[in-house]
Amino acid sequence: MKPFSYWAVVWAGLVILWGFAALLYASLPEHIPGHFGLGGAVTRWDPKSTFWLLPLAASLVVLLTYFLLHLALKNRDFLNLPHKAIFEALPLNKQEKVLQHLDHRMAGLSFITLLLFGQLQYEVYRVAAGQAQKQGLGIWVLLLGLGLYVVWMLLDLGRAVQREAQRTR
Repeated sequence: MKPFSYWAVVWAGLVILWGFAALLYASLPEHIPGHFGLGGAVTRWDPKSTFWLLPLAASLVVLLTYFLLHLALKNRDFLNLPHKAIFEALPLNKQEKVLQHLDHRMAGLSFITLLLFGQLQYEVYRVAAGQAQKQGLGIWVLLLGLGLYVVWMLLDLGRAVQREAQRTR
C-alpha cells in the first residue's frame, strides 16, 4: 500500500480554491479591490476579471514549489538542508527518511500558502460586495502563521537530520 501523500491535501485545496473563485465570481460587481494598503483600506480598484489572478497565482506558487522540491529530491546537489554535511554522511535509507520529512513540510507550507490566497480571495469578495469597508486581520494572522511555520520547519528539519544521525550510530 502506498503511503499517504500530504500533497493530495494540497491538490484538493487548490481545486477548492478554484471552485471558491467560480462560486463567488458571478456575484462580484464590475470592479473589485486590486490592492490593499497596510491598514487594510483599498488603494486600487481593478476589473472583475482580475479575480481569477488569485487562484492562478496560488496555482503557480504551489506548482513551482512542488516542481523545485521534486527536482531537488532527484538531484541532491540542489538541496539546502540544515546540517547538510551530517545529512550527506547518512546512509541512503536514513537520507530518504529526512527527505520524506522535507516533502511533508513543503506540502504543509504549500497548504498554508493556499489558505493565505483563499483568505485574500475572500477579503476581496467581502469588500467588493460591500460586506466590509477594508481587509480584515485574517491576512496578517496567516502571514504570521506562514512565517512561524517556516522557522519551525527549518528547526524541525535540522532535528530530523540529527535524529537520523543519532539512530545510525
